[in-house]
Amino acid sequence: MGVDIKDNGIDIGTLQDGTYFVCHTNPGQHALTATTDTASTQNFELQPGAIYYMEAGVVPSQHILRPSLSIVFDLQGQSAIQNLQLLSYNE
Repeated sequence: MGVDIKDNGIDIGTLQDGTYFVCHTNPGQHALTATTDTASTQNFELQPGAIYYMEAGVVPSQHILRPSLSIVFDLQGQSAIQNLQLLSYNE
């Protein structure tokens, strides 16, 4: 199952297990939404010139799959993408 990702209501990509994508965006307030059977939205304040690694996941809960979205530390993100397939969205 994929996790659909939106930034301020605009589709930016779908993540399947073992994939990642790069998204260039403007600094400021962003409402990122991860959607599977349900949706989860988190607000982030993105700083100019910063690189963020975000992890999307799925948590089984009461017969539905709940999405999760979190920022991970740089070294953790850099390490994780070495083993993932790059998707070409928004580059």
